[in-house]
Amino acid sequence: MQELNRTLGIWQTVETAIDTAAQPLRDLEVVLSHRQLGEKPCGNISKTARAPLAL
Repeated sequence: MQELNRTLGIWQTVETAIDTAAQPLRDLEVVLSHRQLGEKPCGNISKTARAPLAL
């Protein structure tokens, strides 16, 4: 049981790290979808997504 709890804790840590790393990509997706519609995004968008895009 102790080993199971340890493994679960490791997976939760990995899941959190992946989710945190993916946040700028989700923010960028919101920015790009708003730009396609000609709108300005609002809300809590990370600095990474607000940065000008070099396309």
